[in-house]
Amino acid sequence: DEDEDEDDEDEEENEAGLLSPQSLPALQETDEEEELDAEAKRQKRAGASPRRATSNDVLGVQNVMDLERERSPGRLGHSSSAHTLLMPDGKAAPAQISPEAHAHFLLVQSELQRYRELIAKKSEENFNLQQHLRALDQRIGRLLCHRITVEGTDKGDNRVNSFAARLQQASGKHISEKESVAYGRMLFLLQNNPKYLALLARQLPMSEIDDYLQTVMFTLFGSGDPREEHQLLTMFEIALSMEFDACSDLGGLMRSNTATSRMMTSYTRRDLGQQYLRKTLEIPLLMLQKLSELNLETDPIKIYKELNHQGSATDGSASPTEISAEAAMESPEVAEAVAERSANLIEVTSSFLKAITASLEQVPYGVRWLCKTIRLLTMHKFPSATPENVTSLIGGFFLLRFVNPAIISPDAFNILSTKPSTTMRRNLTMVAKILQSIANSAEYSKQKHLDSLSKFISTRNRELHTFFSDLCQVDDFFDAYRMASLGALGDVDKQLIITPNEVFSLHKLLVKHQGGLQLGEGDKLQVLIKELGEAPVALARKDNNSISLQLVHYFELDEAALRPALPTRDVQATVNADEELERTKKVYENVQTNHYTLSTKIGAYQTYLKNVRGQSISVNTLRTGQSSIQPTASGKTNKKGLRRRNTGIKAIGPFDFRLAKLDKLGVVVSTSEEQLPPFGDPARSNIVLTFSMPTPGLVIFSIRQKGRAPLFHIECPLDDLLQQIDEREPVLQLGDIVTLDAHKALMMLDRTIFR
Repeated sequence: DEDEDEDDEDEEENEAGLLSPQSLPALQETDEEEELDAEAKRQKRAGASPRRATSNDVLGVQNVMDLERERSPGRLGHSSSAHTLLMPDGKAAPAQISPEAHAHFLLVQSELQRYRELIAKKSEENFNLQQHLRALDQRIGRLLCHRITVEGTDKGDNRVNSFAARLQQASGKHISEKESVAYGRMLFLLQNNPKYLALLARQLPMSEIDDYLQTVMFTLFGSGDPREEHQLLTMFEIALSMEFDACSDLGGLMRSNTATSRMMTSYTRRDLGQQYLRKTLEIPLLMLQKLSELNLETDPIKIYKELNHQGSATDGSASPTEISAEAAMESPEVAEAVAERSANLIEVTSSFLKAITASLEQVPYGVRWLCKTIRLLTMHKFPSATPENVTSLIGGFFLLRFVNPAIISPDAFNILSTKPSTTMRRNLTMVAKILQSIANSAEYSKQKHLDSLSKFISTRNRELHTFFSDLCQVDDFFDAYRMASLGALGDVDKQLIITPNEVFSLHKLLVKHQGGLQLGEGDKLQVLIKELGEAPVALARKDNNSISLQLVHYFELDEAALRPALPTRDVQATVNADEELERTKKVYENVQTNHYTLSTKIGAYQTYLKNVRGQSISVNTLRTGQSSIQPTASGKTNKKGLRRRNTGIKAIGPFDFRLAKLDKLGVVVSTSEEQLPPFGDPARSNIVLTFSMPTPGLVIFSIRQKGRAPLFHIECPLDDLLQQIDEREPVLQLGDIVTLDAHKALMMLDRTIFR
């Protein structure tokens, strides 16, 4: 019975369709009720294939700011004064200005440029110091981890794994240090150049878009930082520009299931959007839920069928499947039910409409900014578009993609704790249908018995259109973004929490679709993709633990990237030059403070690293009494007159291993054919690999033939060897003569020096 109810529910929800505005002929054949229902269900399954754009070029447009100012006077700019300078490119002064003010303006601009260069230079120094500090910290950690492994082995602890396994277990890392730096640069580039993300999204099929958007929306830009929010909105501006540029039909915008529409839907699913939906829709939804017996179905045929089943008619009258709407309305019971339900539907819809139009100040800034972007693009791309056309497109985003899915499926949005009944779900679909018709300025029905609904829609569309217009009245963020980006140059330790598989997935997509990213020769991302090579294979779920990656700066303030992508924006945003200079000076002071703090920490870490290196020998080794261990005598006496002995280590080793034996143990990866006999040659038994530790933490490797001088000699700090273990291909290169497996070389050391 439950399955039948669900089938009936789906059938009912897909029978009726939202009518389109008369001003948009292309939409007349669109069943918008199916769109509403499909959008609500896209939380769990993918939609139809997107319509592919014919161009990926960012919209190049003429300035339509005069038109925008006429439609929304006083909203796009701020009043200027003698001390407020208009700066289209961050440099130019306004036309009307006194010579003294102009001279002051030029002086301030010169100072700003000088401080920006100082900030960039000092920030790069800070970054290098931060990288050095992190390297010292990692070296210390490896030495301590190795010491714990050796001490555990000394104590016969069978549970102690190899150093490599212990290191991986301790750090949870599946990305080498070298890869971490490269991936940090990749993520930094993607965050700070939103065009890459917008172009990449347009290349992806629907089967790949959801995972991509999950990473972009909730990981790459998921911290809630205002600067990240501005970067994300800039990505949307670029994506929408390309969407409009590739579209020649106004009716197809904001309704097709494209990558851009999916991006915008995903954006509204973030915390602020969810909070808005709960706060706005909870009360009318709870009120409707209490009216469990309420039925808002106004289709005469369905009502006739309903009443016919209830009455169990057996008088041979026409079957409900054969009757027309006009014939059904001849029944007094049906006519009365249609009138009553229409009145109830109007009342319920009014409660939702009131809640929505009263929520202007609660609508998240990003959602309002996207509405403004849609408006600006429509005005430019389709100059003949009517105000109804514009508000219809805004409604296509705000209602169709954002609000109506939550109305239809309130349980999926955690607004209601229980799943709506079949009747309530149908009622909610009817409400969403009416709201969408109001947004589209559409005639609900030409049937006379639904005149009351059509009149309701026509009388309330001005109210909703005013709300949509007010949604667009928000200031742009580019001046604040510019200053935040300048301050971010001093943030040398920006971390991003992300899973390895998310990193690998972005890497794979960039490699696969780099041809569509418009990467020129020498483009930083192009160079980085070549450096990274092919993406690693995804990890098993149990190994895919979150890691912290440092976003690696390029320490360049790209002014072009900080300006609006659209000339339709208010690029002549006013900036108080003196105020900007003062803020820039404070940024420089913070950068200098960071420089002093990092320099002080590095000195302390270097001292600690030296101490940890000196403690790299196990206690058991100190007690073995091996002939290779040569303690030094201090020459001092104790209270009993006996000479005291200094147990410091002078040298350990040397230890000799024949190359042929190391071949069998798999320690040797490769050797130079020009300088050494090939694998399997008996002469390799005369080649000896020797290693020793003259001072704690310093290992010396040498290669020689028996009775001859060494062919090669290298000093390798223990922490350098341990670092090789952390690489994806752990090898130890002894010049151009021998390459050793770093894992197995460490095992040799553990069984001799560190036993």
